[in-house]
Amino acid sequence: MNLWQQNYDPAGNIWISSLIASLPILFFFFALIKLKLKGYIAASWTVAIALAVALLFYKMPVDNALAAVVYGFFYGLWPDCLDHYRRRLCL
Repeated sequence: MNLWQQNYDPAGNIWISSLIASLPILFFFFALIKLKLKGYIAASWTVAIALAVALLFYKMPVDNALAAVVYGFFYGLWPDCLDHYRRRLCL
């Protein structure tokens, strides 16, 4: 994995950079409220958009971006696995 220094203002304007960085979460709300997509489908599209923003706008290395996606997936899955394991022990 490469050591990568994040640029917090790649557009040269903090407001434009903030707007572009907020695109994934804005899309997530739009997909849930207006498009009426199911949560897992909206989340999948949001991950793809966030990955595209990181790669294309912030120039994040591909291996770091994919590692962040995998880490986020397992970080979100871990509480469910623990809950499932706890329920099996209690039954």
